[in-house]
Amino acid sequence: MMRLAITQPNFLPWLGYFELLDYVDVWVSLDNVQLSRGSFVLRNRVRRPDGEVEWISVSIPKKCRLGTSIKDAPVSNNGWQDRIIRRLESYYRSSPFYGQFGDRVAALLAATKDLDRVAALNEFIIHEVSSWLGIEYDFYRASDLIETLEGSPQEKVLSLIQKFDADTYCNFAGGIDAGLYDPSAFERVGVSLEKHGYRHPTYPQHGGGFMPYLSIVDLLFETGPGSLEVLRRGRRWERMHPDFISTGG
Repeated sequence: MMRLAITQPNFLPWLGYFELLDYVDVWVSLDNVQLSRGSFVLRNRVRRPDGEVEWISVSIPKKCRLGTSIKDAPVSNNGWQDRIIRRLESYYRSSPFYGQFGDRVAALLAATKDLDRVAALNEFIIHEVSSWLGIEYDFYRASDLIETLEGSPQEKVLSLIQKFDADTYCNFAGGIDAGLYDPSAFERVGVSLEKHGYRHPTYPQHGGGFMPYLSIVDLLFETGPGSLEVLRRGRRWERMHPDFISTGG
């Protein structure tokens, strides 16, 4: 059995993203699609000590043209990594495991200064954090498999799937619930479609209260070595049958 996921390489992703990587055998970074400035490819959320959330973001030049692919989108060299490092220290220095992971996250962000493209930067971060968590997968870039993807989102995914001997395609709930994927089209090529129905687990956050759907750094600083066990608690996958009809949300 081979489980395959094809996702855009997001910036310091949330818990469910890493649970997906933990669940599959192969991850294909969808690096040759258009960059969206408001997407999680460029930003993610962290929690302030007052319990409110704030965005941390990769900085890209204003001159980056609309339609630029993720793999070609340039990263600014303006010290944005240092600003994020200082903010994380300010927000999380009282967290139980900041002493264990604060320097590691800071070093990881500092190391990205040598990477000048968005996809490569995010892939580097995802690989490194996955290794901290004990998550393993085989990795490929979509651009190395098919230089230019064409057609609908489903057609792009199916063309990439055919490069592998996979029998299960695993996808986040959003695309399936929005009607982008037809389970019968996957069944016709011998592949089952599974939907990520992640149930976000709770865990202690310093200062009290709980805020879900944050960057993985929140979990690392708050639960440390127990992070993988926590994120696995939200695991819930559903096989989509060919007669599935999306309501479109």
